[in-house]
Amino acid sequence: MPNALETHNETPSSAPRTKINVVAGGSINVFGTDINVNFQINGDKAVFRVYNDNIGNSPTSIKVSDISNQINKMIKDLTGNESAIEINISWPQEVQEVIDNTSVSLNVIYLKFTKSMVKNSVVEDDSLEYALWINVQADEQTLDKFPIAITNLYLKLWSDNVDPAIVGKMDLNTTNLLEDNAKAISNK
Repeated sequence: MPNALETHNETPSSAPRTKINVVAGGSINVFGTDINVNFQINGDKAVFRVYNDNIGNSPTSIKVSDISNQINKMIKDLTGNESAIEINISWPQEVQEVIDNTSVSLNVIYLKFTKSMVKNSVVEDDSLEYALWINVQADEQTLDKFPIAITNLYLKLWSDNVDPAIVGKMDLNTTNLLEDNAKAISNK
């Protein structure tokens, strides 16, 4: 026969398990782009997200030289020292002009990490989704100086499980892209 203490600690198997729901987040600005960060616990899952609100629409461009100035200002603000180390690279004048007239835009920033909170679960429910689109573009003033000039460079990368709506905002058709790559390989 169980003693009173053991009986008191028993939990009826029909009692529902209480689940916690929490969301915490904020917004930051990185080189002129507003980025949201949030962490959510929803029952048995924890989700961490980083994303920009204007995914693929009207990205904010910032001059490369302004990025350097912002980093220098941040170092001075953090250290409280006006004579703090300053990032300053000496380039030939022609290169400096290209840098001064080149802009970077963060068109898509998306990261979502989901982690199952169920201990010893048989089904793995963890996932990582990501998408990134960075665009680098020289202005016409710079392009006029060269007989052949790179007008635009970009990097687009994404996981295969990312939301198709986000991939759609990245201004590409993955089906055509994959078909074109397959044709190019088969023609070799």
